[in-house]
Amino acid sequence: MPRPPGEGPVAAGRSWREWRSPTGGIVGAGEIVMRRFGLFRGRWRPDVAVVLVPLLAILVLQYLSSRRLAEVELIAHQTTIARYLDAVTADVRQMYEDAAREMLDIPADVLAAKRFDDIGRHFDAVDTSAARLLFAATLDGCLCLTRYYDPAAGTMSIGAEPDVEVVVLRASTLLRLRQQQWLDLDVSGLDVDEADPANRVVYRFVTGAGGNAIGLVGFVLDTDRFEGEYLPRVIEERLDLLAGGVPDNLIVRVSDPGGRVVAATHDGAGQADVLAARFDFVFRDWELSARSRHTAAARILESNAFSSWALTVTMSISVIVGVLLTWRAAGRERRLSRIRNAFVANVSHELRTPLASIAVFGEFLRCGRVTSPEKIVEYGGHIEHESNRLRHLIDKVLDFARIESAAVEYRREDAAMEDPVGAAVSAVDARRERDGFTILVTCPDALLPAVRIDEEAMTRVFVNLLDNAMKYSGRSRRIRVDLSCRDEGVAVAVTDFGMGVAPEEQERIFDRFYRTTAPADDGVAGTGLGLAIVRQVVQAHGGRVEVDSRPGRGATFTVVIPAAGASAVRDDVGVSDAEHDPGMEASARA
Repeated sequence: MPRPPGEGPVAAGRSWREWRSPTGGIVGAGEIVMRRFGLFRGRWRPDVAVVLVPLLAILVLQYLSSRRLAEVELIAHQTTIARYLDAVTADVRQMYEDAAREMLDIPADVLAAKRFDDIGRHFDAVDTSAARLLFAATLDGCLCLTRYYDPAAGTMSIGAEPDVEVVVLRASTLLRLRQQQWLDLDVSGLDVDEADPANRVVYRFVTGAGGNAIGLVGFVLDTDRFEGEYLPRVIEERLDLLAGGVPDNLIVRVSDPGGRVVAATHDGAGQADVLAARFDFVFRDWELSARSRHTAAARILESNAFSSWALTVTMSISVIVGVLLTWRAAGRERRLSRIRNAFVANVSHELRTPLASIAVFGEFLRCGRVTSPEKIVEYGGHIEHESNRLRHLIDKVLDFARIESAAVEYRREDAAMEDPVGAAVSAVDARRERDGFTILVTCPDALLPAVRIDEEAMTRVFVNLLDNAMKYSGRSRRIRVDLSCRDEGVAVAVTDFGMGVAPEEQERIFDRFYRTTAPADDGVAGTGLGLAIVRQVVQAHGGRVEVDSRPGRGATFTVVIPAAGASAVRDDVGVSDAEHDPGMEASARA
């Protein structure tokens, strides 16, 4: 079909998700949903917009707020980790500053008097666990007298390892330069010398009464103890203060300039979201870092935000579906109300017609207007026919009422399916003969299995199917009833060659009060209960009803009842194959 001008695959100003409906309006995804639920009738309904528009707005706002919340939470998480790293470095600094103040608290007069024995006793009395070696040095003219204290042995000596002596000599040189006023040096605090990573030294200058430096005291850090004891303890103590599952998903790692991992809370490389810091007092060339162990924090927060938004979407969809289903149910109730009203009108008409006929023919007979025996018999036949028609209608309504109220009880017994079929054919024989129908009943040569049924109820099923076939046969006057074995049960197919049923109505025709809307069906009397009764009775017997039809080519209704599991039953009563009972087809064609 050629497109109108400007109606290409993507017209100007129009999304590719939109296209034109047969009525000329733009059809979108929402309209398709509305059509599917039967809520759209060619234009957008304001009452639907009142519900859908706020829900869509809530979804958009929820998505934006979830994204913003994820960003804020990520910033908060990174801030928490950064504060953790700062806290660890601050703890290390505080630990060594406190240790240095305690160990290096040597009075100036003791050092000036070169009382190294008293200095050794001071070292022996304080906690020296952070030091591998302690030293004290004082100037004596051009010389620098130095003594070394070994905390492990508790002894003072005049010599140490050459590398340690080099570090002490470097500090002593600074002391001499400061004393000769060749170097403006602050001697009020602690100094750190980490030029030799194997011999890291913390020391302080000791000043006299005039503020001149008279010596220095210090210690060499015990790096092994720091790596194996102090550092892991500080890291773990600070990790315990973090909330939730952060510690388990966090790898805290300390590495030296060569890339060697000095300490780590977990093995593995971890994720790429690294936050790093450096120690600011001792071990200043070491890096302290933290990274996610399993899943990056950003992904966790994005996943949480998406989960929250997905939950909102799910709830919104549930609300939308609930609203749509409610509207659909309300629409079905309105349609059912109209169907019920039509049913009442049909039943009223169906009741009035036979009653009027009975009243007319009865009045003719009562008033003596008919005197010939032939007319009396004819009018009596009409009265009998209308009475049977009235009784059949009342029985159908009562049967449906009992089924709907669950008051019906079925007396099931093992029986042959031929029995209720034959009884049903006999029940409609008068109408068949009057309207000129031919009913051909066929059975297989093999014995049919027995079925456990209520024969009376099953007879009504086949009466309704035969009655339905005669109603909708149109000009055709031929009906087939075929018995066969199927799915470990017995199948009875009733076929007419009349109007047929449209595919879209083949499921709805079993609904109560429903009648087809085909124009060819106009004028066909009925209540819309016959097929509803058929399905409910068959399902109560554990069976099913199938329909196969095309408009204008007739319809086949098949009842399948499971076998009783007993031996096959086949009596020469009811219906038999035309081949076994030649008179059956002849009588049916009479």
